[in-house]
Amino acid sequence: MEIAKKRLGNKAKFIVADALKMELNKTFDVAISNAGVWLFINWGDRLELVSHIPDVQANYQGLKNLARHLRTGSLFLLSIQKSGIDFEQHLPGGIVYSQIIEELEDKVDYRTRKKSYLFKKDGEILAQ
Repeated sequence: MEIAKKRLGNKAKFIVADALKMELNKTFDVAISNAGVWLFINWGDRLELVSHIPDVQANYQGLKNLARHLRTGSLFLLSIQKSGIDFEQHLPGGIVYSQIIEELEDKVDYRTRKKSYLFKKDGEILAQ
């Protein structure tokens, strides 16, 4: 958010709130979730809405709550990312950053995945 504040200055108001519980007593012209609570994954043949909230009903509630805070005709902007893949990136000092994705559930109306992020050196986990 600091980068966005630096770029936009006073042209935008930045609010960090719990989407499930927020009651701001205001409406807005634009809401942005840039790799935030909600985003789209590009699977090549389709876009899929994904969320960091693991419960389907809680997502519906959060989206309804967000909609209450948007004026008629306003925008809700979501980022689009490529589908997640396992990968490793070698960093200076012999440290290796890894992203590991594990499929937990694959249902008709939702999919659950677990993402693990690790920093390792000489095979030993430094942080995760």
